[in-house]
Amino acid sequence: MANCPNCGSDHLSVAGGNLNACLECGTSWEAAELYQIRRIIQELTGASLDLARETDRYYMKAFMHEILSDFEAIPTVKSAAAKLITDAQSKKHDKTALMFIAGLPFGIGGCIGKGGGGGFLIFLIAVIAFTAFGRLLDQVEKKDVERDIKRAELKAEQMVAAAQENLQSKLDAFQQSYFL
Repeated sequence: MANCPNCGSDHLSVAGGNLNACLECGTSWEAAELYQIRRIIQELTGASLDLARETDRYYMKAFMHEILSDFEAIPTVKSAAAKLITDAQSKKHDKTALMFIAGLPFGIGGCIGKGGGGGFLIFLIAVIAFTAFGRLLDQVEKKDVERDIKRAELKAEQMVAAAQENLQSKLDAFQQSYFL
């Protein structure tokens, strides 16, 4: 039997779809949301709530006020941590191809200026030199990007751990203050 999360009454009305309303105090709520909150409370504290009891309703309200926002912050922190890593990984650039393209005008210019077989040799030298320089830049940048990725992964782990530790400390304090 369902009970009102506000007054504990079992005089309820389904006000459409997933919305319930108490006929005693007029409070309305979404059944799925209330079920989810009760599931979270049971998962984190082990408490199985009977909303017909005032102490259980008080416990649930206190939990929602003191703990729920920290619990809901964990996925947000995990998302921000994943974004840190993705941002660090996106800093990879292919300078070899860029330098090859940059070498083309110099090679073509040398080819036109020199003419004949010597021009083609200047073209090859310019393209090869620019491409080699691009590869060198890629190797240097790869080390920097790998270092940045490692730092981002470490920071991400620290962010998630801090959020989980914060939740756990608040949960411990909550369970010492409120018990059924």
